[in-house]
Amino acid sequence: KAKKSDPEYLDTNEYEILTKYLNTPIKPKSFIQYRNRLTLKLLLFTGLRASEVLGVKLEDFHTMKEECVYKIKILGKGNKERYAYIPVDTINNELSFIKEYLSSQTTSQDGKNSLTHINQTTKGRVMLRGELYSMIENLFKKLRIKKRGVHLLRHTFGKKMVQKNVNLSTIKELMGHENIQTTMIYARSDEGSMIRAMLT
Repeated sequence: KAKKSDPEYLDTNEYEILTKYLNTPIKPKSFIQYRNRLTLKLLLFTGLRASEVLGVKLEDFHTMKEECVYKIKILGKGNKERYAYIPVDTINNELSFIKEYLSSQTTSQDGKNSLTHINQTTKGRVMLRGELYSMIENLFKKLRIKKRGVHLLRHTFGKKMVQKNVNLSTIKELMGHENIQTTMIYARSDEGSMIRAMLT
């Protein structure tokens, strides 16, 4: 039986380059810049699928004050609901800017704001999957990261969770996997971790 190839993910250096970029001040301060930054943070730090991040609305964010965490309602594969979690500090600047921007745009006839998705375009429609892919591809070129694709950010999240020794069942729930066998692909040991195991 052929072994499934390991998923591609960002290595330590690439991860540091991307996280450093995500923590730099946004200039110029524009809705598109904040939208892109929030989208990237959700993909990298919560492991959302492309379709899931494109479906996230402002109303899906709930603050868990004691834990200082946002609990985000996600509509996953097969219309199954689950929750993603991210520290408030990680995305608060971006989320606040987007809330303010969307509330300042034209409202619908019943007086409610019709713009609710965080991934709006300036024309008021939700980003297409191809536009999301292009946004990430252009950023990776700018940062000289030679890897491609939206899904490798999800794979990077899975790998990071395993490296933090998070229980596989927890990772399975966070990533919305049907089967723990899917989650197991992130638990495959690389040579570095085998060497560290022998030296500790």
